[in-house]
Order: sequence, then C-alpha cells, then structure tokens
Amino acid sequence: MLDAVPAMVFFKDRKNRFIQVNSAYAEAVGLSKREIIGKSVADFTSDPKMATAYWEDDREVIESGRPKRNITTTHITDSQRWLRTEKFPFYNDAGKIVGVAGLSVDISEMKRTEAELDSRVRQQKAVADIGQLALSGADCDHLFDDAAEMVSRVLSVDYCLILEFLDDDDGYRLRAYGGKKALCQGVLNRDEPSCRFRCTVPLDMPMMIFDTNEERHFRDAFPLLKKLGIVNSLMVSIGQKSNHFGLIGAHVTQQRRFSQTDIDFLQNVGNMLALSVEREKADQAVLKTTWELRNMSSKLIKAQEEERHRIFRALHDELGQSLALLRLQIRSVQMKLEPAQDALREDCEQTLKYISGIIKNVRRLCHDLTPAVLEDLGLNAALRWLFEEFSRYFNFEFSVELDNVDHIFRRDAQLMIYRIFQEALNNVYKHANASRVHLTMKRTPEAVRCEVADNGKGMTLARVRRRQSPADGFGLVTMGERARMLGGQLDVETRPGCGTCIRLTIPIIEKEK
Repeated sequence: MLDAVPAMVFFKDRKNRFIQVNSAYAEAVGLSKREIIGKSVADFTSDPKMATAYWEDDREVIESGRPKRNITTTHITDSQRWLRTEKFPFYNDAGKIVGVAGLSVDISEMKRTEAELDSRVRQQKAVADIGQLALSGADCDHLFDDAAEMVSRVLSVDYCLILEFLDDDDGYRLRAYGGKKALCQGVLNRDEPSCRFRCTVPLDMPMMIFDTNEERHFRDAFPLLKKLGIVNSLMVSIGQKSNHFGLIGAHVTQQRRFSQTDIDFLQNVGNMLALSVEREKADQAVLKTTWELRNMSSKLIKAQEEERHRIFRALHDELGQSLALLRLQIRSVQMKLEPAQDALREDCEQTLKYISGIIKNVRRLCHDLTPAVLEDLGLNAALRWLFEEFSRYFNFEFSVELDNVDHIFRRDAQLMIYRIFQEALNNVYKHANASRVHLTMKRTPEAVRCEVADNGKGMTLARVRRRQSPADGFGLVTMGERARMLGGQLDVETRPGCGTCIRLTIPIIEKEK
C-alpha cells in the first residue's frame, strides 16, 4: 500500500534507524529497501552536518509528540535536489511514541523556478537601476564601474570585464571587476591584442566561450582572463550594429552554462550603457555647439564695440571738429558784418544756435557709443552720469544706490557692465511704461550684485525671449551674453502688470580682490 504513494515515505525508531520505507524512497536513495532498513541517514550521506540536522528534527518530533511541517532540505544523496518533508510521531498499539514517520516530496523543480524568478527580479531591478542612472545624466565612467560591479554581483560570476572603445586616436579602456573590487583599469593602445579582437569578432550577437583554453584566439586577445583562471565567458556588445561602443563580459572560473535569461540581462545592461554613451556624446555635441555659438556671440559683441569706437572717433574727431570750425567761421563772418546788416546778423545767430544743437547731439551720440566719462572717471561716475542723463530726458523718478566698485574690474569688464545698465534703461524707456526706477550696485566679499527695478507693466518672459537673438545687438539675450562674458549671471523677474527686476551677479576673481 505504501508503494502506491508517489511521495517518499519512511518510518524510523528512537535510535534513528529506518524500520520501513516505500519504493519511492528506496528509488530516490538508489538502494533497495533491504539495504536501507536498519540503517540511519548518516550511512547514506557524506555530509555529517546534514545527518545531524535530520536526527535533530526527528528527535524534536519524538520528544515533543508534535508534528513538524514544511521542513526544506537538500536530498540525502543529491545536493542539487530539494525535499519538503512532513514529520509525525509514530505510535505503537499501546499509544506510546516509538519513532517518527515522515513524508517527503521532491520540490527541486519548484526551487529552480523560484530561483529563476528571483534571479529575473534581481536582474530586472538591476537593469532598471542602470537605466535610471543612464537617463539621469550620470557620468559614463562611474556608470561603467557601477555596471561592472553589478553584473558580477547579480550574475554571481567571478569577474566582469568591460572593454570600452574610445575614439580612434585614444585607444581602448579596459575595466576588470571581481565582485565589488576593481582589479584593473587602464587605456590600451591600438596595437594591443584585445584591441585587434574588436575587428575580428561578430559583435551583433552574444558570444559564449565554453572553454577559454580551447579558444586560442580569445585567450590570446585577453591574457588577463588566462591569468585569472577563467573557464567560461559570456560577452555581448555595448551598442548595436555599426554603432558599437565596446564589449561587456561575465566570466567564471568553473564550468557554467549561462541561461537565456543571463544573456538577455547582460545584453540589456549593454544597451543601457550604450544609451548612456549616446547621451553623453549628444551632450558633448550640444556643449560644443553652445560654446561655438557663445564664442561667435562674444566676437560679435566685441566687433560691435570696436565699430562703435570707430564711429565715435569719426564723430568726435571729424564731424565734431568740423562743426566747431564751422561755428568759428560763422562767428567770424558775423563779427565782420556792417551795423546796417541786422537781418544777416540774425540769420548768423540762428545758424550758430542750430550748429550748437547739432554739436550737442553729436556729443550725446558719442557718449552713447563710447562713454568718455567711463575712461576718464571710472564705472561709478559713468553710471551716475548715465542715470542723470536718463532722468533729464525722460520722465522717470530715479533712486540710486551705488557702492564704490571702481578699480575692481578691468576696463573692458567695466564697459560691459555699463552696457548692461544702458540696455536695461533703454528697455525701461521703450517697453516698461514705468514712472519709477530703482538702481542698486552692492559689493559683497565674493561678488558685485546689480539690480534695475521698475514699476512698469511687466512682460511675459518666455514670449520676449523667443523674439530675441544675439544678432539683434540688444535685448535680454545680449545682456545675458555680456553677463556670461563677465563670468556672471543675469536673472530676470517679471510678470504682466507687476513690473520688471533685472539682477546681475558678477563674481570678484582673486586677482580683482
């Protein structure tokens, strides 16, 4: 009757000896029933700790009189198999406990499934973590190091190696990790065997090496693996098709067959690393383009200043002197007139007034183009003159707070600061419809902080910025570019109906301090 039960059934006495087993138990142990009866577990296993654990469970059931359930252990004669056992007290006809009865079910397949599911969960989490780091903008060097450590840990392999293909002129970088420990890192030149290996393997599909000793080409390409005693290897490409960035490999020192799940995991890690490299290359391209645009914008602003200075010289040295000479000539003609020539004398007087007005406008234009007061008296005096000129010509109520910042900045830096204030006031006049303007310039130990605030109609900042471009020569974009040329930052706070505040922060470099 017991032989009809598919599970393993056994009975033991108080001395830990088998007194009865069914056919399933005998078959699992690999002995006949006669060879099992009268013996203990210790006679069938080479692991004394296992035999002791079995006997302790039996004795607990016998002494307590209570069953013990869901005991999970490895098989007596096969450590790769798992059993789940239920043990009960075994009574004689008199009701006395004389031993233990047990029923064991082989759960090896279930354990393998659990282990596979657990492995997949850990692998999926690891890929998600690497992907999140890749998308968050993590540095590629640190990401590659984290990936190598993670692969060796998640796949439970002895080593993880990453061969990163750098630019053609830079060679290749090899990273080797054993667990959490970095074994080596370094750049290889193009003549290294592992670099030539790149051109001789199909990188579009995973590559599995079952015995590195027999794969001479592979062994010669990676002498480090031979030194580490690597037996099995799994390698996949970082990137796809023609856009390869390197190889990532999992390596073990004992025979192991990598599953399809392991291959998919390693390929997913390679894809995440490729995504990170592509993102970093794109960021570098954007930075390069941005730098080139800013460099062009800086050159444009410098060219504008040079052109303004040229026009200033033309107005001041040529037109200004010509007008002054013309005024002297007319004054001379006026003095030579006869007393009876009153009408002509009056015409000369009106012409002199007109020429004086032209000279005044030319001087104002010259001040706008290149403020002479800045070169003669410094930034503070030039800014005060600028504010006085605006308050004289436009109906603004001005309030000014200026710390003395003369001699802090070079002349070219002072001119850029002056231009920013000049453009800010022009914007107030043209667009703000304001009645009050407050200007401040405060010095702190680390920076000079400037502010132009008005009570005008404000604006929608995003809409205004879309209409601006450095080629315009004016506007927020040019002000921001001048701030960047100073190593500082320009911030604009505004909204419709609430005025505008432009803040400029300029760091004081060590030499200037």
